[in-house]
Amino acid sequence: MAVHEHTYVFVIGTFFAMLDAYNNGANDVANAWATSVSSRSISYRQAMIFGTVFELLGAITVGARTADTIKNGIIPNSAFQNNAGVQMLAFTCALAAASSWVMWCTRHSAHVSSTYSLVSAVAGVGVATVGAPKVQWGWNKGKGLGAIFAGLAMAPAISGGFGATIFMLIKLVVHIRKNPVPWAIYSSPAFFLIAGTICTLSIVYKGSPKLGLNKKPAWYIVAVSLGTGGGLCILAAIFFVPFVHAKVVKKDHTIKWWMFVLGPALYNRPAPVDATKANVPNYAVVQNDEGEESSNDSIQSANGSHEAIKTETGTAPSTTIVSSGQHEKSLAAVEANQLSHKELLIQGREKLHAKLRKKRSPIGWAMRHLHANPMGVGQIYEWHNIKTFAVRLPAMVVVGALYGLHYDIHAAQTGVMGTPDGQRMQRVYSHAHKYTNEVEHTYSFVQILTACTASFAHGANDIGNSVGPWAVIYGAWKTGNAAASKAPVDVWQLAVLSLTISLGLLTYGYNIMKVMGNKITYHSPSRGCSMEMGAAITVLVFSQYSLPVSTSMCITGATVGVGLCNGTLKAVNWHRTEPRATTSSLCQMAVVLDLTNLRISRTITTPFLRIPPELRNHIYNYLLIGPDRLSRRHSAFCAHADRSSRDIERPPFKVVDDHKCICRRRQFLGILLTCRQIHSEAAPIFWSNNMHYFESTNLFAQNVSNALREQYGGFLHHIGIVSTCHIAHHGSAFSQSNKTDAEQSMWNILLTCKNLRTLELEIDIVQQFQKQYLKLRTALPHLKRLTLVRVQGFYLESQPCLRDPQLIYVKIPVDMPLDIEEHTEFHNFCRSFRDLVNSISTNINNMIRPLGAPLPHRLPPSLRDNTNKRTITVGQNKRVVSVTFYGLPNSHQTRQRLARQRLFEQNRLKAAGLPSRSEAELSLRVKQLKEEKEARDRIEMRLEEARVADIKEKDRDKRAQEQAVAEAKQKANQRVHKQRKIKKTEKAKQEERKRVPKKSP
Repeated sequence: MAVHEHTYVFVIGTFFAMLDAYNNGANDVANAWATSVSSRSISYRQAMIFGTVFELLGAITVGARTADTIKNGIIPNSAFQNNAGVQMLAFTCALAAASSWVMWCTRHSAHVSSTYSLVSAVAGVGVATVGAPKVQWGWNKGKGLGAIFAGLAMAPAISGGFGATIFMLIKLVVHIRKNPVPWAIYSSPAFFLIAGTICTLSIVYKGSPKLGLNKKPAWYIVAVSLGTGGGLCILAAIFFVPFVHAKVVKKDHTIKWWMFVLGPALYNRPAPVDATKANVPNYAVVQNDEGEESSNDSIQSANGSHEAIKTETGTAPSTTIVSSGQHEKSLAAVEANQLSHKELLIQGREKLHAKLRKKRSPIGWAMRHLHANPMGVGQIYEWHNIKTFAVRLPAMVVVGALYGLHYDIHAAQTGVMGTPDGQRMQRVYSHAHKYTNEVEHTYSFVQILTACTASFAHGANDIGNSVGPWAVIYGAWKTGNAAASKAPVDVWQLAVLSLTISLGLLTYGYNIMKVMGNKITYHSPSRGCSMEMGAAITVLVFSQYSLPVSTSMCITGATVGVGLCNGTLKAVNWHRTEPRATTSSLCQMAVVLDLTNLRISRTITTPFLRIPPELRNHIYNYLLIGPDRLSRRHSAFCAHADRSSRDIERPPFKVVDDHKCICRRRQFLGILLTCRQIHSEAAPIFWSNNMHYFESTNLFAQNVSNALREQYGGFLHHIGIVSTCHIAHHGSAFSQSNKTDAEQSMWNILLTCKNLRTLELEIDIVQQFQKQYLKLRTALPHLKRLTLVRVQGFYLESQPCLRDPQLIYVKIPVDMPLDIEEHTEFHNFCRSFRDLVNSISTNINNMIRPLGAPLPHRLPPSLRDNTNKRTITVGQNKRVVSVTFYGLPNSHQTRQRLARQRLFEQNRLKAAGLPSRSEAELSLRVKQLKEEKEARDRIEMRLEEARVADIKEKDRDKRAQEQAVAEAKQKANQRVHKQRKIKKTEKAKQEERKRVPKKSP
C-alpha cells in the first residue's frame, strides 16, 4: 500500500526526476544530435522528431537494465534497513542535486555529464544516509563506483578509437580515390550493415526484461542481429544505391525522394539534357555560395531564449553574426576590428529581433508583443512592473518554447569573424581537408541512421539517470517498504521521462549544440557518421555490461578522435573538449535528514574525529549541562544586560530564555545540530542531566509531546512546571474533561517519562488533578523527589538608578512525601503549604522593602546578590524553609566591579586599536543609515532621471509641434505671397494693355 505520509517526498522526487530528464535532453541528447546538425545532414527540427522517436524506443526496449544498475549498484538495498522514508528522501536529494547542477551548466552552455552528476549525487546521499562504509566505492563486480568512474577515462578513449577507425576506413576506401563518388555509393550498404547490426544487437542481446529477449540462446542473438543488419544492407543495395547513383552520378535533378521505390529501374532512367551539376546540398561549414539561406544575415543570441526576453528590456546578450557573401564577411571582419564588443552585441540584438518580429509565426507575435511592452524602470516587485510582467508572460512562454526552432546552430558555431573566437575557428578549419559535396551527400543518409542509433543508445543508457532513482522512490512509496534490489521499472516511467528528455532537446538543446560540433573540429557527413557510430558502439558496449557511461564523454571523445585524423593537434579546438561535473548532494541530504522525522538506526563504527568516548562525554557535559532557566542571569557584557549609564548596572534578570543571549552558561545547543552522530551521542546527556522548567502545562505538552522526539522522552530526569507570574497557574487548557487526551494531557505525558527522578509542580496543578497525582508513585518507580513550588513576584519601588520598577522573584519549594495515599492527608498537606506560602510572602515583603530606598541600596548582610538563597523561620512551630531569590539588585560592590571590568575591556580594545562595543554599534548604525540614504538617493535619482526624461520628451514633442505650426504658417505665407505676386502681375499686364492704343482695321 502507498505510504501516504511520504506522498510529498514522492511528488518532489517526481518533479526533480522530470527536471533531470529535461536537463538530460537539453544537455546530453543535444550532444548526440549536435554532430548531425553541425554536419548539415539533418535540420534542427528534423532532429527533434527523430530524437523523440528513438529516445522513446531505446528507453522502453533497453532502458530498464541500466536503471537497475544505478539504483542498486552504488548503495546496497540492505543498507536502508527497510526504511522507505529515508530511501525515498535519499534519492530525491540525489535527483535535486544532479538536476540543479546540470541545469546551471546547461544555462551557461557547459556540456557536462548527466550520468556522472547523478552517480556522484547518489554516492553523496549514500555517505550522508548510511555512512561511507556502506557505499560501494570499489569495483563490486562491475557495479560499484570504481567501475563506473573507470568509464570516465575509458569511454572517451574507446569511443575516440572507434570513431577514428571508422573514419580512417572511409578515408582509405573512399576519400583518397581519384574518383571517390562511385566508391562512396557502392560501399554505403556496408555501413548500413554495421549500423543495423549494432542497433539490433542492443535490443536482442539481453534486451528489456519485459520482452524476455535475454533468455534467448547465443545462436539466436547472432542470427537475428546479423539477419537484420544483412536485410538492411540488401535493402540499401536494392533501393538506396540506385537512387543515389541517379542523383549524384547521373546528376538527375528531376528525381524525387519517393522514386527510391523504383530500385534498379533507376539505372535505366535517362539523365536530363541539362544535367551538368548534381543537385546536392552544400555541406561546407562556412557557406560561401550565393543564395544560401541558412546563414544569410543570421544573428543569434548566445544565451538562449531567456536573454532574448531580457534584451527587449535593454539588456544585450552575446551574439553571433555570420554573413552570406564573401564581401559581407570582409566587411564584418573590418567592423569587428573597429567596433567594440558592446557595440557588436547591440548591433546583433537589433538585427535579430528585427528579423524575428517580421515573422508571421507565433514567435513573431511574441517578439512584437515583448517589444511593445518593455519593462519599466525600478525593481521587478514594483506594481507597474508586476502588471507589465503579467502582460508579457504569455509572450515569454511562447519565446521560451519556440526560440530554439529559429536558432541558427551553424552561425553560432563558426563565431563572429574578426573576433578571437572566429579567428580560432578559422585556424581549426584550415587544418581539415574538405571533400566534395557529392561524396558527403552519400554519407548524409548513413549519418541519419547513425544519429538515430546514437539516440537509441542514449535512450537505452542515460534514461537510467532519471528513471533509476525515480523507480526507487515510486517503489518505496507504492509498497511502503524500501525498494527491492530487483524491483522492476515500469514502461510508463520510461516513456514519461523519454518524452521529457525530448522536450528538453526541443526547447533548450540549442544552448548546448552551439558549443558542440563545429565548435570542436570541422564537421562533415562522413566525419559525423564516424563520430556517432563510434560513440554509439561505446555506449551500447557499456550498456550491455550494465555500466553507466556518459554520452557526452563518448561523443566528445569520438569527435576528438576523428578530428585528430587530420594529422595535427591543431585541427581540434581544445578549449571546448572535456568538461567536469560535480555535485553538492552530501550536505543537502545531511541537512534535510536532520530536519525531518525520518530516522534510520545504524551502528556508528567510526568515532567522531576519532576522539575516545570518555573525552567526548566530558566535552558534552561541559557544553550542555548548565544552570536551569530560572537561575540564569546576563553577564555585564551581554547585550541584554540593559544599563541606564556606563557605571550603574541595572539588575538584568529575565525569567524567559532569550536564544540570542551570549551568556547562557555552557548550554551550547548548536552542537546538537552539527551532525547525526554527535546528536545521537550528546542529546541524551542534555535531556537527562539538566533541569527543564516549563512556564505552564500548555508549554510542557507542546514541547514534550509534540516537539520532542519519542526516543528522548525516556531521557528526561528533571522536570519543573512552574509559572513565574503572580497567579501561579495560568493559561492552562487542561480540565477533567480532556485529561484522557494522550496528545494534550500533562499527566499522560508525565507517565511516559519512566526514568523521571525530580518533579517540581505548582500547587494548583496538583490540587486540580488529585487522582493522577496519587498514581505517580507506582507509575514512576525512579521518582525520588516531588516538590511543590510557588514562584512569587515582588515589586520594588522605583530607584534613581532604575528606569522601571524592579521585579524580584522568590521560589518557595517544599518537598512532598511520596507515600501519601489518603485524600484527607493530601488536602491537609496542600492547605498547610498555602498557609506557609502566605507567611513566607509576608516575611519576604518586609525583608525586601528597604531595598527600594535611595542609594547605596545596601542589602541585608544575609542576602547578597552572589548568594541568593536564604533560610527563613516562619509560623508558631518555627518551621525553617530555604527560599531562593531571583533578580536581586546588584550591590554597590558588584556595580563597581562590573564598571571596572567594562573600563578594562574598553582600554584593552583601545590598546589593540579596536573600537569598543558602543563605538562598534554606533559605526554599524551609521553605516546602515548611510546605506539607507544611498538607497533612497538612488531611488530619487532614478525618479529624477525618469522625470527629466519625461520633461525632455514633452519639450521635444512641444518643439516638434511648434516647428510644424511654424512650417505650416510659413507655407501659408508663401502661398499668400505667391498669390499676391500673381495678382500684381496680372494687374500690371492689364494696365499695360490699356496704355497701348488699338490699331485701326
